[in-house]
Amino acid sequence: MKPLKVVVLAKTEKDEDYLRLLLSQGKGVSLCDSPFEADATVMDANILTPAEISVLKALLRYGNVKQAASQTHYAITTFKKHLNSARRKLKVNTNLQALVIACLCASFLCKKFCLLSLLCQTEQVRRSLNENLSGKVRLQSS
Repeated sequence: MKPLKVVVLAKTEKDEDYLRLLLSQGKGVSLCDSPFEADATVMDANILTPAEISVLKALLRYGNVKQAASQTHYAITTFKKHLNSARRKLKVNTNLQALVIACLCASFLCKKFCLLSLLCQTEQVRRSLNENLSGKVRLQSS
């Protein structure tokens, strides 16, 4: 039987190492580094700070960094700092990937961070997600 690919997302490197050690001792589990390669995700429920969640929600709502920073009254450098931190913790390279992972793990991050109602508010994000998900999932405007 093919091993289950699991990615671990944790707030600290120490926590991640500990969880990876525990999982590596199980049979039928293979650890991977990308949430997009994984069959399952083990995630720290408090992985993102409130500021990181706020920045991701703003980016999702307004569609680009400059407008989202302006609307949330963050300096662009501060906004980008929180965004970069969220991407690093979620083990992704792009803002779009961070939004996808954050939305898929929404129940852990914030009760109001709802995939369908927020994603579809921004047509640009919806189009980008549909293109990047290669037809596996289709999001429609609400």
